[in-house]
Amino acid sequence: ADAPFEEKLFSRCSVNDEFVQKVIGCLMAENIYPQSDAVSFPDFEHRSTRLAKQASLLYTILYLQLDILRSDEMKMRAIVDRFFSDNWMVAIDSGLIIDLSKKWSNFGAARAAIGNVASSSMAKDLYAFNHHSMKQCTVQLHGYLTHGNLTDELILKNKSQILDCARRSNVALRWSILHRNSSAAKREASPRASVDIVSALDGPAMDVEVLQLLLLTAHFEDKVRQSLSRILDTREDIWVASRSEVVTKLSQASSF
Repeated sequence: ADAPFEEKLFSRCSVNDEFVQKVIGCLMAENIYPQSDAVSFPDFEHRSTRLAKQASLLYTILYLQLDILRSDEMKMRAIVDRFFSDNWMVAIDSGLIIDLSKKWSNFGAARAAIGNVASSSMAKDLYAFNHHSMKQCTVQLHGYLTHGNLTDELILKNKSQILDCARRSNVALRWSILHRNSSAAKREASPRASVDIVSALDGPAMDVEVLQLLLLTAHFEDKVRQSLSRILDTREDIWVASRSEVVTKLSQASSF
């Protein structure tokens, strides 16, 4: 069989092996985007989303070290455990999505490592978990967006819960959109189960749910952004009013 396009392409590049190995080691062990991504997605369960940009770099650079993909089972298992423990679709750039269950099928160590995640049974479990998360986020967003509920005071008092809701909604949407056309979800020992998974991932009902959550999340984030901008613009007035209120209450308390 012909070598994959990526293998042919990167074989034209002559890069120092020791340098490439150090880069791969750094990507495997460190977080090269420590500030922005750690703040955006601090929870451990969102690790694969936090490391997504780094994972796309590592996927590309591994084609400069084909021996790792072919035979280094320990290193490939470590890569999958860190970056692809709950996903197997990589967004390289806008509109370019890589299915690792396909792209790594010609490399023994890589195929075995990603096979633990992209197996049909695991794919079904991960889809069910994400679908449940989507439903929870939809209900929570509806609650926040009910007329008059999302006040400035509510956002200030519950900022952690507000941001967590936005994070979970974005993570669920990202997973669903990336994995909709995954080949792994379409492989199943039972034909009936295969139909169930494919219809769930690609059916019109799922399209409606994804679109609904996408619109709700966008509306929610816009409302929160407007509220925070308003709070920042009036923070001095809020501080003066709060200070006056404290002084008044202390004066009242001292009179007793």
